[in-house]
Amino acid sequence: MGGLVKHNHYPHIDLGIAAAHLTLAAEAEGLGSCMIGYFDEQKIKRLVGIPRRRRLPLIVTLGYPAKEKRSKKRKALEDIVSYDKYKG
Repeated sequence: MGGLVKHNHYPHIDLGIAAAHLTLAAEAEGLGSCMIGYFDEQKIKRLVGIPRRRRLPLIVTLGYPAKEKRSKKRKALEDIVSYDKYKG
């Protein structure tokens, strides 16, 4: 729908926030996701039956990953956080 912030219309920001939450919720359920912003809009609309007058700004694919996720190696918090000065 887009929000009205300081007299400006921001539907793409709202779309990005919704898509981010969708992908995070999918991850919590064990699903993989991929946001796709570059695609042939007319072909996709014909393929899935979306009316021509409707816009399709983003596609989010969801599914079960073919492979297990790799384990994440995180840096220690003290290696990446600094207080009151830059830590390079």
